[in-house]
Amino acid sequence: MAVMHKMRENMTYILFFLLIMFVASMTIGGLVGGANILDILSGRNPDTILAVNDQQISYDQYNRVRQNQLEDFRQKNNTEPSGYQLQQLEDQIWQGMIIDVLKQQLIDKYDLNVTNEEIKYYIFTNPHPIIKMDKNFQNEKNEFDPARYQAALANQEADLFWQYKEQQLRTFVPYEKLDAEIKATIRVTDAELKDEYKRRNVKVKAKYVSFDYAKYPVADDQISDSEIRSYYNEHKDDFKQEEQRKLHYVLFPTTPSEKDSNEIRNLAQTLLDSVRHGADFAQLAEIYSDDPGSAEKGGDLGYFGRGMMVKPFEDAAFAAKKGEIVGPVETVHGLHIIKVEDRKRENKEEKVKARHILLKFKASRETEDTARDMADYFSDKAASEGFVELAQAENIKIDTTTYFRNTGFIPGLGMQKHISIKAFHSKPGEVSRVYYIENRGYVVFEVADIQEDRIQPFDEVKSRIMNLVRREKQKVLAKEDAQAFHVKLTAPEEFEKVAAADSLKIQETDFFTIDAYVAGVGRDPKFNGAAFHLDVNEFSLPVEGSRGYFVIKVVDKQDYDAKKFAESKDQLRQELMQNKLRMYYSDWVENLKKQAEIKDYRYVFY
Repeated sequence: MAVMHKMRENMTYILFFLLIMFVASMTIGGLVGGANILDILSGRNPDTILAVNDQQISYDQYNRVRQNQLEDFRQKNNTEPSGYQLQQLEDQIWQGMIIDVLKQQLIDKYDLNVTNEEIKYYIFTNPHPIIKMDKNFQNEKNEFDPARYQAALANQEADLFWQYKEQQLRTFVPYEKLDAEIKATIRVTDAELKDEYKRRNVKVKAKYVSFDYAKYPVADDQISDSEIRSYYNEHKDDFKQEEQRKLHYVLFPTTPSEKDSNEIRNLAQTLLDSVRHGADFAQLAEIYSDDPGSAEKGGDLGYFGRGMMVKPFEDAAFAAKKGEIVGPVETVHGLHIIKVEDRKRENKEEKVKARHILLKFKASRETEDTARDMADYFSDKAASEGFVELAQAENIKIDTTTYFRNTGFIPGLGMQKHISIKAFHSKPGEVSRVYYIENRGYVVFEVADIQEDRIQPFDEVKSRIMNLVRREKQKVLAKEDAQAFHVKLTAPEEFEKVAAADSLKIQETDFFTIDAYVAGVGRDPKFNGAAFHLDVNEFSLPVEGSRGYFVIKVVDKQDYDAKKFAESKDQLRQELMQNKLRMYYSDWVENLKKQAEIKDYRYVFY
């Protein structure tokens, strides 16, 4: 009782913990990957990559977690993470590590440990679900088998196994306590259920007259300099700009050389000769094909119709006879050797069943190594001789980015978080180490210029402000016409007559819910909200939408069905409860991170 009382007193801190119920696979299970979490969080390594509230995490500790997570990805997906996918995974690992550290700090601070009595209860009296899910204690139907469990308890040689189970309980049970506590504080009321059901199921159909802003032209000479200047002075905060940087960079490409491409062509011809002389096509596809989706199936593509493959591939496959092997066929993907296994007609459509071996044009190891050697040489020598000076002396092309913020995206290089982080921790003229960009090559850069936090000057944003002022004038004109139309409506039945007399087009929607996209209008909350506040045959005041003003008349409504609501009430309650929990946990995590002092030193290592 004392522990639960302390938790109630400290709900502000406790609520964060419940995030674990949703991210356990990444933090406790997936991120840690079997490593000792106390060791990971000890901070004994002096090479700090992350500091959270003075707790230091070394590069080796972080990299151990990172490698475990990357290996988990490889096993689940049978491929290496690459490109944007790798960037996302890196972000998940980094954020997961921060959450782990904060979680452990709070557990230590509030002493939310499991008692020995509770451990005994969950092992001997009432086996915990973690234990029941262990395959060692389940029968052929994957059900918990008490007899097997009792036999394991009686096994005097299983001390290490039970120590592991005890550690699992000490890790998970605190979060179950917290989960129960938070669920006791969150409620979904019947009123909330009814509102949500109505939001999803009540529908209206409406007629409307639109007054699109774009139909009210405002010429440049109708916008004075004083209006533009006044807008700028009144909205200066809208033109605040974070620190930005500009880079000089040199790219040493790893594109395939002519020699590399010729080697791929020779390999394709060799494979083609082999299969034509009886070699097993499926086996060669498994070994050589660069198409991960079909290689493990022996190159099998199944049946496909016209328009499903790139044109050269399709033409070759549909021109071949059953059993024929054709190629090499060159497409944007590379060289294909195709074996047509069957042809048929299905619903009057011709289809082909085929296998293929794809050989992509890619750089050889020699080409890769040459590019890397050149990049290493440039990085080392530029540090002493100067970036621009060395590039000019060696006749190497320098590219220059435009100014960019520290979002991870770099103009000309794409999404490159590690480079962006390093760039924002470097001084002008400081030459970087070598970075690899997938499918492009090796990059070395220096910071060419730094633009500090600022409010953009008037001349820089003048044309942008002119368009903003233009839109404000268009809104005024559209509103005037909408109000003039509305004034003439003295009764609902006059809606069509007045519109016809003013040569205004009436448009009619299908039935739509309050959150729906409406054809001709778009996803406009103000339009939808106004329509749902009207009764049938009632018309609205002028409604300011995102692209124009509207006057709306509701012509039909599908109202709340009490019987169907009662039938779906329980399921809806569960769904809303889960949504509330997720939102609550997410908010508390963000608040906890905001309150923490988090220092990112990745730029030292990457």
